Amino acid sequence: MTDSSPFLEIPSSNWLASSEHSFAILDKYPVSDGHALVIPKRVVPTWWELSAPEQHDLIDLVTEVKLLLDVRLNPDGYNVGFNSGTAAGQTVDHVHVHVIPRIRGDVPDPTGGVRGVIPHKANYLKPSDPTPQLSSPIIDRLIDAQDGRTLKFELYRALINEEYDRVDFIVSFIMESGLNLVESKLDDALSRGAKV
Repeated sequence: MTDSSPFLEIPSSNWLASSEHSFAILDKYPVSDGHALVIPKRVVPTWWELSAPEQHDLIDLVTEVKLLLDVRLNPDGYNVGFNSGTAAGQTVDHVHVHVIPRIRGDVPDPTGGVRGVIPHKANYLKPSDPTPQLSSPIIDRLIDAQDGRTLKFELYRALINEEYDRVDFIVSFIMESGLNLVESKLDDALSRGAKV
């Protein structure tokens, strides 16, 4: 991981607000007046790589920015969210939360809000287009028969939980492809001193 980010080149004098772990700026390419970004001071690519204190701090600053924009612009609503990964449209490899003020009538039909990232699926109230669904790669469909959750998700959840100081795997067999799925999270657990 690199410590460089175009966001870190912005002087603090141009910040809208800041906190212990985060800062806020106006988006360079706004989709609405007041479109802001809330960014962690530490350069990490995705939300899930932030520590819990960093995540809480970021959300608290999102709320502060929303209140600031309420006073300045008095919008009718907000879209708040982030893109994670290039498939989701992330173009800067430094997580940032968009705070987008919305004005009634700024688009003809705002139904679905953030669901508009896939336009033909945005308005869930209209009959859907019979577009074929893309299936996930088989590797992402590991299922725990107990409750239907993906095994990959449950393994990640257990491996990144800093309260766990021991990780036990019970398997009947293991393939390299399966191990590769959890390798980085396993390394993280080992680096924080967990026993595996």
